[in-house]
Amino acid sequence: MMHVNTCVQTTLLAPALGALILVAAIAIPAYCGWRKPGYSHLRHTISELGEAGSPVAVEAAIGFVAIGVLVWLFLATVASTSTLVPQEALWQFSLVGVGYVGGGLFACDRGAPVFGTTRNTVHVVCGVLEYVGAAAAFAVLSRDAVWASITPALSYATPVVLICWGISIPHPLRGLVQRVAEAVIFVGLSLIGFMVSRS
Repeated sequence: MMHVNTCVQTTLLAPALGALILVAAIAIPAYCGWRKPGYSHLRHTISELGEAGSPVAVEAAIGFVAIGVLVWLFLATVASTSTLVPQEALWQFSLVGVGYVGGGLFACDRGAPVFGTTRNTVHVVCGVLEYVGAAAAFAVLSRDAVWASITPALSYATPVVLICWGISIPHPLRGLVQRVAEAVIFVGLSLIGFMVSRS
């Protein structure tokens, strides 16, 4: 009986963490954006919440690091409880955690420029790793026979993430474009948690 209860709890942990990551990825930027004067979710990037000199820099940094750590816990749980997700994809998705932890520890310069201080450069590199890693992971899943049959939409996730990231750099609505890419990533992770719990 104890073994059955442990299996059920372990099986439920992946979808619970996936859902928690999705909620955190929505709630933390929403809360910090509400607290930062003049901030627009349409025009400003998520990074600008924690930019140098931001009145919510500390809250944003803690929130970003928390999201990154949750992503790693989620991926470790999936890796230890299921063989449904290819290991290659899990390692690539771990770069989403690198993006958030690095983004939290190394704040961008004001306005989130592509080039700036050394701290800003580390922040940008971590962000690039997040989007390239997520896009690569979705590409692996879309080529996997199990995942391709379950979710044909995955084949669109890779180009959506890369295109949104690419055009968000100079775009006047780069906050909105970035959030489309983030939504694809975090909904994708939540879907993985759900599918793992059913396997």
